[in-house]
Amino acid sequence: MHLSVRHVLRPVTARSALLRAAAGAVERRLLPGADAVIALTPSTARLLRGDGIPAGRVHVIAPGYDPAVFAAASADPFGGLPRPAPIASMEGIPASVARTFAPGPPGAAGAR
Repeated sequence: MHLSVRHVLRPVTARSALLRAAAGAVERRLLPGADAVIALTPSTARLLRGDGIPAGRVHVIAPGYDPAVFAAASADPFGGLPRPAPIASMEGIPASVARTFAPGPPGAAGAR
């Protein structure tokens, strides 16, 4: 269980102030009875321990991923699908933009 709205949400609107108050009440009621509390940062874990949650029940699990898990997936999952061609040169872009926004009906000389 991880709830840290009371500690990390800074109310800047009436809605966020209400959310913080309501979530804070839920946290104060539920967290003391939890078997384990997961915090995303050591500083949040310290705040939770300061709220009276026993240190042995507060665990830090930082957000992220293990790159080794994804290293084996080297095959292109989108193989065979068309890809945009890389821009070979930036020189033609101004002329293309000018043609796109030129007055006149599409297909007319110098028009879209």
